[in-house]
Amino acid sequence: MTRRLIAPKVLVMAQKFLIIKNLLLLLNILALGTIGYFTWEQTKQGLKKTPPKVLVEQFFDKWEEKRGIKQVAQKKEIIKRISIPLEVVVANLAQINEDSHYITFYPVLTFRPGNGTLERAFAAHLPKVRDKLLSVVNSKTKDELLAKNGKMNLKNELKSALNTLNLPYTVDEIFFTGFVVQ
Repeated sequence: MTRRLIAPKVLVMAQKFLIIKNLLLLLNILALGTIGYFTWEQTKQGLKKTPPKVLVEQFFDKWEEKRGIKQVAQKKEIIKRISIPLEVVVANLAQINEDSHYITFYPVLTFRPGNGTLERAFAAHLPKVRDKLLSVVNSKTKDELLAKNGKMNLKNELKSALNTLNLPYTVDEIFFTGFVVQ
């Protein structure tokens, strides 16, 4: 039996293939190493840099100040308030054309803290407060409440009505956490 020898051309081609394969593998390793190094450097520098969101805000703040659009904000005194949510209020609305409608809302009243007995003082006046809320709301119609500024007008009217009750505190704001007119 005679053995066939691999032709020298095939050996040369196989060696070239192995050399090219190893060079490509080496280039891949170098490329990944370079990418890893630059990523690491960017990460280290990024910890020292200002985040892009802050840079954009600073840019627009300076731009607005140059054009006189934005005035430099003055320090405002922080006023602490106490919020007291009331139970749900369900009331009939004023009738028009024999149609009866009612309102359901969840008012939250805010006060400036006084002598620290606000909660107890509020509990003592709760019947007066609820009565005043109902009397104001009963005089409103569905159209008045659903108008463009209906809720805002109701809030202002309720606030001024509650502040006429000679309570030991002044109502600063009224919020509605739920408001349904049916």
